[in-house]
Amino acid sequence: MIHRLKQVIRVWKEEADFLEERHASMESVRTIRSMCTDLEAVLEELLLLELPTSQAAEMTGYSESHLRRLFRTGGVEGRREGRTILLRMATLPTKAAQEWRPRSPEDNDGWGRALCRRATS
Repeated sequence: MIHRLKQVIRVWKEEADFLEERHASMESVRTIRSMCTDLEAVLEELLLLELPTSQAAEMTGYSESHLRRLFRTGGVEGRREGRTILLRMATLPTKAAQEWRPRSPEDNDGWGRALCRRATS
């Protein structure tokens, strides 16, 4: 999830740069950059979250026992709360993921089509 959010931010920034180079509406460019800033703030908050091993396993695709082993060996940051291990989301391992990229602005829901119409008009 974290990796995908970073990809979305990167793609949106590239789109804003592309639109700016093409002299599209500055309002559109500012809107996309503002959305990137907001999403980066949300991402920072997510990275501070602590998850129990069960939720971390669901999110990462790794087993709970593997995540507990990583915690014991220092591969993942976290803390114990009674019998529960809470792992910091920022340090969770991720399995290789396919790079996400929208096919074109027209393929996105709502804002992509509207943005494309504004940029070309």
